[in-house]
Amino acid sequence: MTGWLCDDGLTDYTALRLCNEILGTRFGKRAPSGALLEGLPFRTTNYTCHYGDKCRGVAYDEAEFACNNDTERAAVYCYNATEEYEINMQSAEITNPGGKIVLKMRVKYLKEGEVHHLHGDSAKDKISVEYCGRPIKLKGVYGRDGRYKVTGKIRGRPCSQECIRVHIGGVVYHEENCS
Repeated sequence: MTGWLCDDGLTDYTALRLCNEILGTRFGKRAPSGALLEGLPFRTTNYTCHYGDKCRGVAYDEAEFACNNDTERAAVYCYNATEEYEINMQSAEITNPGGKIVLKMRVKYLKEGEVHHLHGDSAKDKISVEYCGRPIKLKGVYGRDGRYKVTGKIRGRPCSQECIRVHIGGVVYHEENCS
C-alpha cells in the first residue's frame, strides 16, 4: 500500500526499522520529502520504533491532528547495500550459430537508496554476463552515462532456456528467462 507518512519527528533509526520490518531491506534513512510522488494519501502518523519492540504508528484516518501537506510529509529511502545498481535491459540479441551476444542496457547507480548521477560510469568496468549458467567472454562494454552496449562470445552449446544474468561487481542485478 503506497502512501505518505506524516513526519512527526521521524528519525533515521525509525526509517531504518520501517524499511527492515515492512519492506525487508537491510538499510533505510530519512529522505527529502521532495522525493515523494504527488497525490498520494497519508497512511500513518506518529510512527515510532523503540529498541527491542515492533514499530508502531497510528492509522492516519484515526489520528487527532491532520498533517500539513507541505511541511510534514516524510520520505524514506530503503536499500540493501550502500552501493546498488538497477538495470533496465533495452534489448538482448543472441546469434546462433556463431555464439554472438549483444545486450543494450541502461544502468542506474544508487548510493544509499538515492539515484547518484555523478558515478563516473563506475559500473562499466564491473559488468560481467552469464548465459545459461556459463560466463560469456566479453569483447567490450561500450557507451557512457549508464547507457551501455555489451558484446561477447557465448561458449559451449546453445541452450533452450536462454537465461541471461548480468552481474556488476559479482552481484546479479538482472535476470532474464531464468527459472
